[in-house]
Amino acid sequence: MEDIESVQCLQAFYNYQQLSLRTFTALLEAANRGLFTTSRYEKASQSDNKSKSSIDPQHTSILKAVLPALRVYITWLLIHYKFILPDKIDPRMREYSVQFWHTLTDTLHTLFVIFPIHDLPELDYLLEEDLDMQGSSIFDGEITNHIRSKGNVNQKRTIKDRIVIRLDPELEMLARIRMILLDGLRLAAIDVSVVL
Repeated sequence: MEDIESVQCLQAFYNYQQLSLRTFTALLEAANRGLFTTSRYEKASQSDNKSKSSIDPQHTSILKAVLPALRVYITWLLIHYKFILPDKIDPRMREYSVQFWHTLTDTLHTLFVIFPIHDLPELDYLLEEDLDMQGSSIFDGEITNHIRSKGNVNQKRTIKDRIVIRLDPELEMLARIRMILLDGLRLAAIDVSVVL
């Protein structure tokens, strides 16, 4: 009986891992293909930085939907990346892992080209997705403390605090892009086997 339960538990874990990888990959593909078209990417890589840190109006609704989910997944990745490295993952899922890391690299590279990180706004308050992640053990770790704190000591305020004055939604989207890019840099810095 215990062997059957162990096999079922392991199978459930693999199913969850596969679902997470495929969902994260689909979100990255939406960002890479749908949000940042080839013509915009080429234009950004050839032009000066003045026009890069703005969002095309046609992409606003897509960014609104995708960026919060990408932030949640990349936060999850900071803690759990070792479980989905191609050489560490179950052989049945290696193909998904290789595709995921390739898509993540492409998306982060595209974001870096279009949105120079030094031009993006920084938030001093928590967004909706930050509140959703609070208290969940799958997002808790020393590497993710930057989400809740401002500097070394202060806790960030939440959007529910009355004294918080939120930025314009477009600026919040740009701040989300900044956070995704910084988490990509953190990921590359914590493990040399992660090539981004």
